Amino acid sequence: MLAYPTPEIRRQYDRLIEEVDGQIVKLRRLLGPRLNCRPGCAACCQPFSVFALEAALITGRMARVVTNQTQPSALTPDACVFLHHDLCRIYAIRPLICRSQGLPLAYADHSRQCLEVSACPVNFPEGTEFVMEELLFLDAANRQLAALNIEYCHQRGLDAGRRLPLAEIL
Repeated sequence: MLAYPTPEIRRQYDRLIEEVDGQIVKLRRLLGPRLNCRPGCAACCQPFSVFALEAALITGRMARVVTNQTQPSALTPDACVFLHHDLCRIYAIRPLICRSQGLPLAYADHSRQCLEVSACPVNFPEGTEFVMEELLFLDAANRQLAALNIEYCHQRGLDAGRRLPLAEIL
């Protein structure tokens, strides 16, 4: 099991998540009726991997969140291990990658000098066009998360480049 992060790293991570969640709330209000995914939609819930920092935070808080169910009901290779009847058992402590699913994500592609947009087909049919205000930009948040992970791994003597599959956390 991974050691829980120091209080300072935890505070910085919590602030990062609060900032991203604030952006997501505003974006969800703006996109409103265009968002078709609701609780029970698990189309985006794939077997992701996370940094050691997020894995440690999940395992450190998981016992309080995951009750009664220690194993998923119907595990398939293309579904997240934390799904139970298409609901996330760690929703309150889900990692950053999971928080942004379903929304139109924009990434700067510096080599092509353009924006790359990725959007969930449940919410947005192929070819949907977006204005800038409808896009969630996570480059800065991802850089901040990577920096926090490097600090956490440095303190714990871990490989900061290694990502942990969610299945290993369970």
